[in-house]
Amino acid sequence: RKTLLIAQFTFSLIFILSVVVVFNQLQLFLRADHGFSMNNKIIVSLNNTSPEILKTELSKYPNIGSVAAVSHIPAAGFTYGEDFKRALDEKEWTDISYFSVDEDYLKNIEVSMVTGNYFSAANGSSNRNLIVLNEAAVKAFHFDSPQDAVGQEIILKTDSSHKQVIGVVKDYNHQMLMEKLTPMVLVYNPEEYRLLQVQYTGTFDQAGKTIETALTLRSTRL
Repeated sequence: RKTLLIAQFTFSLIFILSVVVVFNQLQLFLRADHGFSMNNKIIVSLNNTSPEILKTELSKYPNIGSVAAVSHIPAAGFTYGEDFKRALDEKEWTDISYFSVDEDYLKNIEVSMVTGNYFSAANGSSNRNLIVLNEAAVKAFHFDSPQDAVGQEIILKTDSSHKQVIGVVKDYNHQMLMEKLTPMVLVYNPEEYRLLQVQYTGTFDQAGKTIETALTLRSTRL
């Protein structure tokens, strides 16, 4: 009987401590400064929906602010990865995480540029030939400074294409908060968009209903 009581007490204590640890980690995640805005955002899975069409539909509603198409959710622990190098004669490729994003992404997450420019809708498909680095990537590619990186070219291993660096963004936690901040680049590749990040005003419920209405209207018109 004593053994059972001790075992029950031990398991109860472990369970309580586990709940406390998980709760504290959740509070840390919600309250910590990720380097980007998490406020008033709803993530919408695109599935087979055109991001351009859905963005256009959502822009008609007054409680919807900026809408950005993206491949991953920042700070969720998932990214794409690719090998890059500055010149073909370099011996080693540098493995760096990347997000595929559209021209509204930085505005949506409220991250500022350190130097240079960001993707522009006016550039159209030529955005595919451009690339934006974070500050950690500037160091990974051994540029002297963010300003030195702008105008340079980065080679993508997959197809040996050359991407021109047009700007450098401030570092933010694109991976999990407890992980060390690593080099990351932003590329423009609509084929890899999987999500819409929708910034809204008003209540979450009202924004959710607006998005449902927009999705329904979009499906009806198809």
